[in-house]
Amino acid sequence: MPRSFGPRQTRFGRTVTWPIFTPLEQAVLLAYYGDFARLPRPAILEPASHRQAARRLGRSTDSARKAIERINEKIARAQDAPPAATGRQLSAEIGRWLARAGALDAIEPPAEDAGLSEGDQGA
Repeated sequence: MPRSFGPRQTRFGRTVTWPIFTPLEQAVLLAYYGDFARLPRPAILEPASHRQAARRLGRSTDSARKAIERINEKIARAQDAPPAATGRQLSAEIGRWLARAGALDAIEPPAEDAGLSEGDQGA
């Protein structure tokens, strides 16, 4: 059975217990919260909608929703987790928490995903 938590060093040298995300969960995190790791930051920082994330992933909306639900279950059990991490809920609070913890920095986006958020604007 795979481990769901492991120690992780933060940018500030503190070791915390952090969820271990599968490759699919990492792709889902980037699809929803990738803008939280980009510099410069957009003026308005919000997670992508379920529809936008599904399109970025090449999956159905229901599949993306189920994946974010599994991710939120892991996040909710983490140290100092945001209370918003429940069910299929998306929030800027979760995105900021992921960015502060360095979780999004540790995920390498696939080369073909570069610039996806620009094409998804207005969706």
